[in-house]
Amino acid sequence: MREKGTIFRWGWQAVTLLCLMMGEGLSSCGSLQTYSYDELMPAKVNFPVEVRSVAVVNHSVGVDGLRQGVLTLGAMDGNGQQTAESLADVLADSKYFNQVTICDSALHCPGDTAADRQLLTPREVDSLSAVLQADLLLSVERVEVVTQKKSLLIPGWGTPFEAIQAKVTPVLYVYLPGRDTPLYRISQTDSLTWEPGLLPANQEVLEETAHASALLLSRMLVPYWEPATRCYFDGGGVNMRDGAVYAREGDWEQALALWKSAFEGTRSKKKQAQAAFNVALALEMTGQVGEASQWLEKAAQLAPPESGLAQVCVIYASQLKLRQNALSLLNAQMQRFDENF
Repeated sequence: MREKGTIFRWGWQAVTLLCLMMGEGLSSCGSLQTYSYDELMPAKVNFPVEVRSVAVVNHSVGVDGLRQGVLTLGAMDGNGQQTAESLADVLADSKYFNQVTICDSALHCPGDTAADRQLLTPREVDSLSAVLQADLLLSVERVEVVTQKKSLLIPGWGTPFEAIQAKVTPVLYVYLPGRDTPLYRISQTDSLTWEPGLLPANQEVLEETAHASALLLSRMLVPYWEPATRCYFDGGGVNMRDGAVYAREGDWEQALALWKSAFEGTRSKKKQAQAAFNVALALEMTGQVGEASQWLEKAAQLAPPESGLAQVCVIYASQLKLRQNALSLLNAQMQRFDENF
């Protein structure tokens, strides 16, 4: 079995674990549960709203000289053509742009080396953009792959095991017609790991790293979905329990109403804190992140100092701050859809 995506893998799982661990220290009047969902995250770069059509081109040096059926350890050039094709597929599936075009022809001559690689000239950019009818060019410049043997230790295993790891670093330039220099240079690194007994050959490494490269680049270019986890309380009264049922069914408006009633219907500061915490979650899920922060502040003020409840409030405050920052970028990037997302 192969593990992939180490850059994006652990954030939401760590939050789940922390919530569950803290939940063990909370009293039975308010059992802490977790809610997992997918949230839309902003891309790392922004494009003008007027950019509706993009073209993906392969400007990398072709793969050459690798033996078939064996694994080459060390540095090698990845498959830029496969990366470009996979990136075009991912961008088309995202439906962020009106049109995504792939240029099948290599822009380098056969026999060119890395030393021959040069940036596209403004004249080449203008010509390619006109031919491909694109507002923007996405040029895959190179895909760097480094394979090595790695000693890994999995929790619960007594001894480490040897595995094969491939670090992949795609490099892409974004060109806008009419500019003398690239608009962006985009690069990201990720790693793929193969367990013992699943020794890959060069061909498999190149295919897998090409796909991984496309996913890495796409997250820099267009908004993407990512797993997220939040916590909530489902005990402490009928309204708290019923609100949790509606929350699990995705009816956050009903959950919000019941949890507000729970907050108003008790004099216990601890129960009020738990209800306010839940209200904050419901508000976030309905897009009211600013108001959610206000209710979370109420929960933090009512929670017993240094209690498990207070610690959960600290965790959620950090999550809300990150989400509020992400939404400001996301709203700008999604203006092309008139906020219908």
